[in-house]
Amino acid sequence: MQDKLPIYNNKSLNSSWDKGNRIEYILNLCQELVSYKGRTSGISLATKILDEYQKLNQKDKASFFLMINQNFTPNVADISKDASVFLENSNLKNLNNLSVSVEGKRQELFRRMNMAIGGSEVLVFMRGDLLPLINHLPELKELDNDLIHLFRSWFNPGFLKLRKINWSTEASILEKFIANEKVHSIKDLSDIKKRLQNHKEFYAYFHPAIKIEPIIFVEVAYTKGIGKSVQEIINRNTKSNLLEFDSCMFYSINNCLVGLSRISLGNFLIKRVVQKIVVDKPNIKKFYTLSPVPGFAKWLLENENEYILGLISETEMKSISIVFENEFDIKKISNKVKSVILKLCAIYLINIKVKEKPINKVASFHLGNGAFVNDIFWNGDTSVNGLKSSFGIMVNYEYDLQKMDEYHESFFSKGKITISKKVEKILNQEKKIY
Repeated sequence: MQDKLPIYNNKSLNSSWDKGNRIEYILNLCQELVSYKGRTSGISLATKILDEYQKLNQKDKASFFLMINQNFTPNVADISKDASVFLENSNLKNLNNLSVSVEGKRQELFRRMNMAIGGSEVLVFMRGDLLPLINHLPELKELDNDLIHLFRSWFNPGFLKLRKINWSTEASILEKFIANEKVHSIKDLSDIKKRLQNHKEFYAYFHPAIKIEPIIFVEVAYTKGIGKSVQEIINRNTKSNLLEFDSCMFYSINNCLVGLSRISLGNFLIKRVVQKIVVDKPNIKKFYTLSPVPGFAKWLLENENEYILGLISETEMKSISIVFENEFDIKKISNKVKSVILKLCAIYLINIKVKEKPINKVASFHLGNGAFVNDIFWNGDTSVNGLKSSFGIMVNYEYDLQKMDEYHESFFSKGKITISKKVEKILNQEKKIY
C-alpha cells in the first residue's frame, strides 16, 4: 500500500492544484503548519487539518498516517551531518540542532496540531484510529511512538483533576462510565445507581482539554475486612454507617479512551484515591483490590505444560473443559479439583512470566504499583464472563501503605513478587488429581 502513495510534492497552498485529493490537500496543510510561516497562522491551519482529517474514511485515514510517516520522518542525512558537527564542536547549540534532526518533524507537527481548539481531544481519537492499523502496517509503529511520547507529557497526572462521582453527577458523564466499564458491565443508569449507593463510589481523572470525557475511573466499596465477591459488593443495598467499615476495595478500573492506552494513568489514579480516602475517611485503614484473572482459564485449558500435567490427569482436564465450555456450572467441580485449580492459578500469577514480568497484565499492573498478592479465592466473580475467563476466581492484592514503595522497587529492580503466607500455602500444596 505504501509504495503507491505519492511523496509530498511541496506545492504551495496558493498554487493551483486538485483539492479533490483530500489527503494531498491535508498533507500540504501539514507542511505549511510545520514551516516557519505556519507559526503565525498555526491555530487556523491546525483547526483546518483536524477538521479535514475527521472527514476521512477508514481507508483514507490509513493512507494519511502512512504519508505523514513518510514525509515527516527524521532525515538520515541531516542527522549524520548534525552529528558530525556536534562531534567536532560539542556545544549546546549543536546538541540542540542534533536533537531536532533526530526527532524529525512528526512530533513538531502533532504539537502544532494541538494548537487547534479541541486539538488534544481530536489527537487522542486520532491515535485511537491509528492503533488498529499497526498490526497490518507495522511501519506506523514509529508514528505511534511519537504520539505516546507527546501524550505522556500532555496527560501527565499533574494536569489531571480527580473527581468523586456520585448519583448527582451529570447523566451525560454517568453514561460514559456505562459505555466504558469493561470489567463488570453496567446495563443502564439504574444499574450504575446501585454502584453509587451504600458506601460505594467512583473516582475519575478528567483533563482540562477533554472536559466532558473521563480519562480513567476506578470503582470502590467500603467493607469490614476483605470483600470476596464482586456480585455481593455491587448488589449491596443495606444501609449502614461508614464508621462500621475499616477497608476499601478497588474492584474495577477502566480506561475510557483507546487513544490513551499505554499512557500510565491507572497507577497514579489508585495512589491518588488512596491519599484522598486516608484524609477524608480516617477509619479506613486497609486498601485491597478484588481483581480478575483474565487469561487464566485459557492458559489452563489450552496448555498441557509441566505444571498442569504434574497436578491433574487428562481425564480430569477433559471434565473441566466440558464444564466450562458448555455449562459454566462451578458446582460440578469437586473441592479437591478446586484446590488444584487454585494452585495452578497461583502458579500462573507468580511463575508464568514474559520478559521477567507476570504474563497476567492485571497482576503486573498492581504489583508494579507496589501491591502484593494477599489471597486467591473462588466465587469472586460468578458472572458468565468471570467463569469463562478465570473459573470465577478473583485475586486480592493488598496495598500496604507502609511498604508500597519497597514492594514497587523490589518488583522492578529484582523482579520479586511479594506474596502473603496464605498464597504461599496455596502455591506449595501437594494435592494431585489422578
